Amino acid sequence: MGKSEKKRKSKRTKLGRKLKKFDRIILKSIPKLFEFLGWVAILGGLQYVSVKSGDYGMLAVYFISLLGFMFYIQVYIYNEFFKKIKTENLWTSFLSLFLSAVLGLGTFFFKQSNRLINDK
Repeated sequence: MGKSEKKRKSKRTKLGRKLKKFDRIILKSIPKLFEFLGWVAILGGLQYVSVKSGDYGMLAVYFISLLGFMFYIQVYIYNEFFKKIKTENLWTSFLSLFLSAVLGLGTFFFKQSNRLINDK
């Protein structure tokens, strides 16, 4: 086997490893995306029913679900992005809680703005 053939084979195996890594990332993250979208759809449905019915019980279920969604995002962010940090301290917990609150509130306000646009 010549030098150029070895080099070409080495490039192919590197590309193959990168493609396998990409496939693993896609297979891991796409189901989480649809799980997230399922939460958003459920929260949207609960919000719609609670607003249209005016029932305080449904409104309580909606806000409890919204709080559960925020905690779900917090735990997911902490386990995915902060699990590589060896020292588990209070600041990493607060940072992941802050990021999840921003994402949860961002989702909430996005749904609110979408509802306002559709009501016009």
